[in-house]
Amino acid sequence: MKTKRIPVEHGAHRAADHTADSVMNGSKHSTAHSATPVFSFESPEHQTYEKGPGWYVTIGLLVALLITYAIYDRAWSFGLALAVSFSMYYWFLFKQKPKMLNVKITKTGVKIGAHEYNYNQISCFWIINRPHDHKINIRLKRHFMPDVTLFLGNSNPEPIRHYLKEKVQEIEKNEGVADTLVKIFRI
Repeated sequence: MKTKRIPVEHGAHRAADHTADSVMNGSKHSTAHSATPVFSFESPEHQTYEKGPGWYVTIGLLVALLITYAIYDRAWSFGLALAVSFSMYYWFLFKQKPKMLNVKITKTGVKIGAHEYNYNQISCFWIINRPHDHKINIRLKRHFMPDVTLFLGNSNPEPIRHYLKEKVQEIEKNEGVADTLVKIFRI
């Protein structure tokens, strides 16, 4: 996955820069110049992992054991709900490839697919660096909104980090327990 830095002309349009500052501060006015991306790349909707036959056998046995227990315990609705939810989960995450989202980091905010977040809507960000797996996590100021994760793959996140640090607070954070379990169990 390639991260593309787009050169931006500095000082070319002072009025447009003033408008960009007002957009960043919450104003609804926008110009084409303020939305010019500084960085542009694609990120998958979610991360996928390679699964071998052993993984499918193990998960199949686990689901079969849970359904057997539900039948034994006469919890028919639990067994049915488990079978339906596993089937739906399998279909949505494993059979369909994740969509590639266009990500643009501009002077005014971050645009991910159809969603645009001004810098004043972003609380903080952090980067998870692992070999061949770099992620940028963005925490929004909305209380019931999950963190947004942008997958960079092998691309170097440092230029984006330096740019975002000028706009938003960076925090030090390790990968969460849930993310670690997802990676271990490849779900």
